[in-house]
Amino acid sequence: MSTPDARAGIAEPRAAIDGRSAVVETAAVAHLVVDVDCGPARTRGLRYRDRFVLGDSWQIIERVHRVDWMVEQPTVLLP
Repeated sequence: MSTPDARAGIAEPRAAIDGRSAVVETAAVAHLVVDVDCGPARTRGLRYRDRFVLGDSWQIIERVHRVDWMVEQPTVLLP
């Protein structure tokens, strides 16, 4: 089994700030290959929805990870 590989592309976050709290949503596309020798490659469209509070600095107090869509395809190794 080969080493797993994961990569992600992250979109510009959208933030709604209300005083000392904020809600931030970030979309991403993630690619995951668990076993490049025989396993499928998975591509997911996903979102993170984070709630922040401001103390000495902004801190995430809640994170929701949501998968919007997912596709699997065979892994093809290129020379």
